[in-house]
Amino acid sequence: MKMEIKNEKENKLMERKELEVEFSGFTKTPTRKEVLKEVAGKKGVKEELIIIETINQVFGQKKANAIIRVYKERKQLERFEHKHLIKRLQGKEEAEAMAVAASGKKAEEPKKEAHAKEKKE
Repeated sequence: MKMEIKNEKENKLMERKELEVEFSGFTKTPTRKEVLKEVAGKKGVKEELIIIETINQVFGQKKANAIIRVYKERKQLERFEHKHLIKRLQGKEEAEAMAVAASGKKAEEPKKEAHAKEKKE
């Protein structure tokens, strides 16, 4: 898969780079993980600092255009990006772990407590 940066804009206020990228030379539309690895390798940043807004394949061609934002710090990413885009960036396991951490309980505790009560009765 070949990646070409069509437009790169530095957004100093939000401490990020906004990229318009074109991918070519693939058989099917690239997945978010493939795009993430490609951009991280080319720009030399951690994958956790990259947000992929959209990936659109050009009809009838083996090309796809993507809008990508690369942040300098995780703090800025969490401040400016939508929650659903951050969840897409993380795996399912990480997203569930963060949701559990936010609620203040472990995921397994309620199940164990309910099971223990059933045994006592």
